[in-house]
Amino acid sequence: MMKDRKYKVLIVEDDPLYSEPLKTYITQTNDFTVMGVTGSEEEAFQYIKLGLPDIAIIDMQLEEGDGFLLLDRIHKAREKLPVFPYILATTELVSDSAKLKLNSGIVEYTFFKKNKKYGPELIVEHLRFMEDQFYCNKKPETKGFESELDRKAIIRQRVVAELDNYYIDPSNLAKEYLIKAICMVVELPKYEKPQFRKMFVEIAKDYGKDWSALNSAIERLIKAAWRETAPVDLDRAYRNYTSIDRGIPTNSEFIVYTANKIREELLMI
Repeated sequence: MMKDRKYKVLIVEDDPLYSEPLKTYITQTNDFTVMGVTGSEEEAFQYIKLGLPDIAIIDMQLEEGDGFLLLDRIHKAREKLPVFPYILATTELVSDSAKLKLNSGIVEYTFFKKNKKYGPELIVEHLRFMEDQFYCNKKPETKGFESELDRKAIIRQRVVAELDNYYIDPSNLAKEYLIKAICMVVELPKYEKPQFRKMFVEIAKDYGKDWSALNSAIERLIKAAWRETAPVDLDRAYRNYTSIDRGIPTNSEFIVYTANKIREELLMI
């Protein structure tokens, strides 16, 4: 496996009985990272349209859309995509018509869920074996964005996906404060030091808040995340420069750590 990068995986699956074990297993590897999980055809297409994943693992039966239609959309847009993902299909369908479609070249490989050996280990083993066939290895990976809106959308989607690694109440408005703060730091030039007070003042104005109240809200959110997130998940998501045992990070530590992690994954360094 390449040592200077992790391949970014998009999981398109609406059944948590399949998506959660796969996400957990992939996250524990040294050569792959999960950049998103969705059960929506439309959301999956937007991820791919923006060029986020190197690999897409797509289930054919989706409650919000259709896996086969998603594959058609991806292939029709192929020439316009910043990065064309290596596509794996997963399915419980064993009909001749389904097999015929999946064997027509629209996917690289198909995993049938009714196979006794089916599971995250088998999928990752296949990906490692097929690394040389990944499209992202066949041409230079784009570092550009089609527009400023695309750039901001990519960064925000990746920040949201990263925070999903922590147990955070989605109704807590402080999560939105934190998302905006991380996005702002991601977009700073590499060696520019964030001015957190100035940044918090700017965000606070959008909500009619005092910057110090916003700072406190983010601090409480991070403390709650450290209290509620399982230790194994916390250690996996936040491998700080020393150890997770050093305690709860400050607002600035957490924001900078997360922003740098995302900047590296999006090749913005």
